[in-house]
Amino acid sequence: MAIACAKPPAGRKRWTLTLLADMMVKLTDHDSLSGGTVRRRLAENDLKPWRRDMWCIPQVDGEYVARMEDVLDLYAEAPDPARPLVCFDETPVQLIGEVRQPIPAEPGQRERYDYEYRRNGTVNLFVTFDPHRGWRNVKVTDRRAAVDYAQCMRELVDVHYPGAICIRVVQEQFVDPQAWSAV
Repeated sequence: MAIACAKPPAGRKRWTLTLLADMMVKLTDHDSLSGGTVRRRLAENDLKPWRRDMWCIPQVDGEYVARMEDVLDLYAEAPDPARPLVCFDETPVQLIGEVRQPIPAEPGQRERYDYEYRRNGTVNLFVTFDPHRGWRNVKVTDRRAAVDYAQCMRELVDVHYPGAICIRVVQEQFVDPQAWSAV
């Protein structure tokens, strides 16, 4: 398992079952080892060394830790209707459609669908979540523009929290308040 979690040999981007089996033969008293045996051992330990996930690895410095602690402190506070806390994020979404009708599931057979799809454009989703109320709102827009962002913030104030004296918004990107003042 340690080998599967280590860097692959020079010139290789990732481990394969054959590479892992060959390495085990070199490091142990085994004469041979099949890829199937390696696969079973990896499965038993839920390891998939050929898969990778993209992740944003932040530059962890004092400022980062201080901001993270500020956000965690917000989440730990007791709910205050006059000063609600909301999380806000956005994401573009591709709209796809079927080229061929899927074949419905039957006993002993899963639903089957074709790999080919039709691209039907894109939309942007603005998602607002209140962790204290368990409330969320999704607004769909044709594009991702400053005016759309501003409309979401205006809706938050006028529709969802009209009595709030202050709405605390947590979002992953820093937004310069002066950049939005013109909107």
